[in-house]
Amino acid sequence: MFGSFRSASTGDRLSTCAKRILCRGASDVRKVEQSTAKMQNSSLPSEYFRMAPTAKRSSGYRGKEAQKPQPPLASVSKSAKSAKRMERASNNSQPTSSSPQRSVQSRRTNFADDPAGKPFLNGNTHPRILGHSSGGRPGKVVKSGNNSDVPAALSLPVSVNGRSVKFEAGRMARLAEGSVVATSGGNSVLAAVAVSREGGMEFQDAGTNLQLDYREKAASRGMIPINARKRENTASDKETLVGRLIDRSLRPLFPKGITDQIQLSCTLMSADSVSNADALSINAASAALLLSHVEWKGPVGAVRLGMVDGEFVENPSIDQLRSSTLNMLVAGTSGHILALEAEAAEIDEKTLFKGLERAQEKIDSVIEAQLELAKKYQKNEQIEPQEIADPCPVNEAGDLFAVQAVQEFREVFKSTRTLGKQNRAKLIGRAFGRSLNRLKKIAADHFSPVQLNAKIDSFARQAFRELILETKTRCDGRTLDDIRSIRAEVGLLGGDVHGSALFERGDTQVLAVTTLGLPQEAQRVEQYLAPQEKIKRFLLHYDFPSFCNGEVGTRMKANRREIGHGALAEKALAWMVPT
Repeated sequence: MFGSFRSASTGDRLSTCAKRILCRGASDVRKVEQSTAKMQNSSLPSEYFRMAPTAKRSSGYRGKEAQKPQPPLASVSKSAKSAKRMERASNNSQPTSSSPQRSVQSRRTNFADDPAGKPFLNGNTHPRILGHSSGGRPGKVVKSGNNSDVPAALSLPVSVNGRSVKFEAGRMARLAEGSVVATSGGNSVLAAVAVSREGGMEFQDAGTNLQLDYREKAASRGMIPINARKRENTASDKETLVGRLIDRSLRPLFPKGITDQIQLSCTLMSADSVSNADALSINAASAALLLSHVEWKGPVGAVRLGMVDGEFVENPSIDQLRSSTLNMLVAGTSGHILALEAEAAEIDEKTLFKGLERAQEKIDSVIEAQLELAKKYQKNEQIEPQEIADPCPVNEAGDLFAVQAVQEFREVFKSTRTLGKQNRAKLIGRAFGRSLNRLKKIAADHFSPVQLNAKIDSFARQAFRELILETKTRCDGRTLDDIRSIRAEVGLLGGDVHGSALFERGDTQVLAVTTLGLPQEAQRVEQYLAPQEKIKRFLLHYDFPSFCNGEVGTRMKANRREIGHGALAEKALAWMVPT
């Protein structure tokens, strides 16, 4: 309860709070002090004076018990004879561990002084200095009980562009499948992995069941959430974009057919407003997966690359990015680039390749640190990787079914070359359903619908690939070097619309609408990592209604895919918009 006092007069407030605890419900501390002094100056021994009973302190309650100091628990006789009798009885009785009555000495509050000269309760250190205080004073580590079963935390630093990146395992989230705290400067990210091996949620596709969540806490910059409830709300657009960036960097390295449900949570716990934490979050997530028992072909390293005055800068600060002509985040494995996300002014191909080579060097150093951390930090329990079972039985019936399924898909792809996308999808869907029904009859009962659908999907992909390699023609009749027809129309909408265009490529259509606003209508974005709010003058929103695929759906707020695609298009056009 004392952690909420954060002013300079912490000791004085704690002293007052302690006095209120002594009086237990008395509203007037001064009266209680006077009453206590009178009782101590009397001839009666100190054992007679017990603390007053606790008054009801519910919200808005101020009853009669809180109006005046409570009398002592023990009845005090005014006669000296009764006092002596009570004193003899008290001296003869020895308190036991099971007795509900405690001695005054055990309840007496001891006001000790800390090194700064401020009084604290019971001689203990103030709870705030157990961690790092707002003034930057390092905290004390308090241990109690037997901690022999707690694994020791491992810390491993690595230097990237003069900035130290430290990976720490075994300190936080020890019950998670794997957890790592990555720290660089004042930025600190906790990445934790949780796995459910009892069968995850059933998705329509056969992709990896990976849920990734990235959050930036308002407390990371000593701020209170800026909303009416003063609580952390759903993920912001920036948190969604960083989460998608981490997802794209990690997902390709999961093996196909994995059935575990994997959840990876990245939390920005502290920020220094000097540099971004997205590359640090990717490194923390990779290290956490590496320490877990999840089957994964990592690790992955990430580095942000900028260009200031024609020179590359690794992990540039926020101030450097304002004057940088390149803002590119590179993620990869040892010796290979895995993911790129960039926005820049015009840059030639040769310069870009030099930047990628330089980024790969820094990625390799981060990967080496993660491997060394995984080598030193070993968990006791080892879980064998799951064997991916095949729903199609390995016998004569299974072989015959595989041949028939592939051949049926080949015939469908050949017959739909002159049809449109919608009609082609209907015929492929019917063939998919027929093959799925036949597989259910010969497959074992313990296979889930997701596994059965994945097997039929593999037959369709096999037929599609074989047909293209044999005929050099795709399923819509185009050759390998043909592109779909492109059409464009401007000024499609009238009225008060400022600008409109319809762009078509094959069966895909995009309706773009432009609106020009006043400067005060710009979007003001409050970011926890930025030293000041960001003003966005150019906005691009991407919408994908369900009717675009001929499906039935509910129009809700923008999902992760819509936010990600809109940001991607915005980065491609932002540098072309005049400032």
